[in-house]
Amino acid sequence: MIFPICMNKGLLFNHLPELIIISLKCISSESDLLVKLARKLKRDKNISHDHQIFRDIRHGRRRLSIFESYFNIDTDCLELNFSLEPTPQNIGSWYFLKSFVKSFQYSDQEEAIALKYYWSFLEAHCDLEHTILDELSSTKNIELVESYLKTWLNIETQELFELDSNTRYVYLVKSVMYWAALFELFLELEFNTTEYSYLNKVLPTFNEKINKLSLSTEQFLINFKKAWSRDEYGYANERSIKWAELYRDIAKKRMQDPDITNPPISSNSPELHDPDITAIKKKFDRWRKGNTLISMNEMRNFIAILRVPFSYSGDELRLSQCLFINLFTFIQLQGLKLDIDLKQLSDAFSNYERYKAMVNRRYKTYKQTLKLEP
Repeated sequence: MIFPICMNKGLLFNHLPELIIISLKCISSESDLLVKLARKLKRDKNISHDHQIFRDIRHGRRRLSIFESYFNIDTDCLELNFSLEPTPQNIGSWYFLKSFVKSFQYSDQEEAIALKYYWSFLEAHCDLEHTILDELSSTKNIELVESYLKTWLNIETQELFELDSNTRYVYLVKSVMYWAALFELFLELEFNTTEYSYLNKVLPTFNEKINKLSLSTEQFLINFKKAWSRDEYGYANERSIKWAELYRDIAKKRMQDPDITNPPISSNSPELHDPDITAIKKKFDRWRKGNTLISMNEMRNFIAILRVPFSYSGDELRLSQCLFINLFTFIQLQGLKLDIDLKQLSDAFSNYERYKAMVNRRYKTYKQTLKLEP
C-alpha cells in the first residue's frame, strides 16, 4: 500500500487516495510518488530514486521535518480549520482530500473566484466525513453507518457490511461514481463548458446474446474511433472505420510529429503510406481487454495525437478524464475477480447520470446556503 491504512479509511471517501494513485497509472510506490512530485516542484528531471531522502522512505525512515525542508513547505501553514481536532480514530481519506484542497491555489484571481464555492463545497464533504468518523469511533453504531450511506450515497441496502461481496461491490461503485461526479463538476466550472464531461459515455455495457462485458476503457476507445470516423471520414450515426484504419492514422501522426519521431518521417516516404501498426494494435488490444490501464503519457501519445501535436497536449487537465476511465475499469476488473454477475456489474454503473444530478443539486444548494445538504 502506498498510503497508510488510516489515510484510506472512510465511508464516503473509502480508499480514495489508493484508488486515485492506481488509476493515475504513473506511480509504483510512495517513494516513486515523491520522486515525481519533487521533479515537478523543483523543475529538475535529474532527481532520482537514489537520492538519500527517497532511500530513507524505502527503508521506513521518515521524519516530517525532512520533508518540510526538502520540499520547502510548512505544514503548519495549511490552516485546515477543524471544527474538532482530528484524532487517530477519525483520520481518514477526508484528511488527505482536505489537505489537497487547502494547498491547491490559483495564481489567477478570476479563476480563484470562479472555483471559490467549489473548493468550499469539497471541504464541507470532508468535514461531514470527519464528523461521522468521530461519532463512529465512540459509538461503534453500524446503524449510523447505514443511515449515513443511505443519505449521502443513496444506498438502500440495510446491514451493508453484513452482506455478500455483491452488496459491497455496489457500495464501491456508488462511491466512485460520486467522486467522478464531483470531478466532472470541477472540470465544468474550471473550463466553463461540459465538453470534457463524458464519463456517461464510457459506462460498461453487457451483451446478453454473447455474454460479453465491455469495460469502460473499451467503451471509451469505441467512442473515440466513432468520433474520428465522423470528423475525419464523414461517417454518420453508427458507421465507423475499421480498427486497423484507426491504428494507421495514429501511426502516421506519430511518425510526422517531431516530438515523437525525430527526425519526422517525410511525407513522400513509403513507410508513411503503409506504416507498421503491430505495436499500436497490441496496445489497444490490451486496453480493450482491461489487461492494462491508460497512462496520461499514453493518452497523449496514442489518443490526443490524432487531434493535436504532442507538444500541444501538455495541458493534462484537459485529458484528466483518463483518471476516472481507468478508475471505472479498475473497479469493474475487481468485480470480475469477485465473480460478480456480469449484468449486475454493468447495471451497477447505470445510474451515473443520477449521481451527476445529485452532486449538481447539492452544489447549487450549497452556493445559496453555504450548507451541505442531502
